[in-house]
Amino acid sequence: MGAYGVHPTRYGNLSNDQLYAMFRESTYSKLGESEKLDLLQETVNRDALEKGEIGSPEVRFADLPANESGNAANGVINVN
Repeated sequence: MGAYGVHPTRYGNLSNDQLYAMFRESTYSKLGESEKLDLLQETVNRDALEKGEIGSPEVRFADLPANESGNAANGVINVN
């Protein structure tokens, strides 16, 4: 799938309150990597939709330098 566009997730059916509750340490720490990635992607999707954008950046996990927790370019958000 391209970088900027539509990125469906397993969390698309949750309310905003349910989605954001998943970021609580007690829940988030129990999620697998793909679940965390979907959670972050769904959050980005909703932010883009709220801003009236047709698509959203794609969220990816990446090995970044120790002094960098994330970056964004060319429709991709990289998170360490």
